Amino acid sequence: MKALGSGLSLPLDRFSVTVPPEAPRLLRAVGDGSWTLDGPWSLADLDCGADHLATVAVRSAAVAITSHRLSDDWPEHLG
Repeated sequence: MKALGSGLSLPLDRFSVTVPPEAPRLLRAVGDGSWTLDGPWSLADLDCGADHLATVAVRSAAVAITSHRLSDDWPEHLG
């Protein structure tokens, strides 16, 4: 649902994903014709610090997902 940008507006009984400690993976998705999740997907949690949660969904089975953290003073470098 992350990939569709629908958040939790899609009924929770329409899809299933793995739960830790298994690797993130889409197990099942049932559409109503208005969306599709065909094809392979990679899901990953991102480490955003103790106060934030983030997940990314990429339409590819073989992708390396990495994240980079900007320094606290990054706005000063905007110019």
